[in-house]
Amino acid sequence: KGWSVDSLIQNPAYPQSPSSTEVIGTFSTSRSGDFYGQRLRAVLTVEQSGHRVFRIAGDDQCRLLLTDDAGPFLNKSVLASVPGWTRLGEWNRFPTQSSSPVYLEAGVGRYLEVLHKEGWGGDHVTVQWAPYDPETGQTGEISLIPTELLTPYAGEASDLDHDALPDHWERMYGFDPQHP
Repeated sequence: KGWSVDSLIQNPAYPQSPSSTEVIGTFSTSRSGDFYGQRLRAVLTVEQSGHRVFRIAGDDQCRLLLTDDAGPFLNKSVLASVPGWTRLGEWNRFPTQSSSPVYLEAGVGRYLEVLHKEGWGGDHVTVQWAPYDPETGQTGEISLIPTELLTPYAGEASDLDHDALPDHWERMYGFDPQHP
């Protein structure tokens, strides 16, 4: 129940026991339902280095997160968020909907994640991006992130206790990879 991202994260079924999974082509969904949460995730690999700005719209709460590498654990930070809800295509309701410029290096995968929680009523979440020129301060054409730059994230190769933490990470930090 609830409409906040925190209620999604605190749900006992999250993240190990989703009621469904599917592969989608981009970070944009529209469903018809109430009281559900979803996590969209992929590895973003750009073909050309440069700065990008991201923005998010959603009903209800949603967060856009990015890590420093292709996995979900290294320096995950919130780029943009919707603390309430927006209409479809409403990009300026909250100042947190747009990110600061982020530098992305060509050929280097970065884990990108959206957490979205729907209470009731309309429901959607969309992420867009645009090139950004730090010398001029100009933002280029805004669009959906091209599908060919997103690789579906299937999880870590080894996770014996199914706690969404890779076994090598658990061993490195003194945890037992066989016990959640």
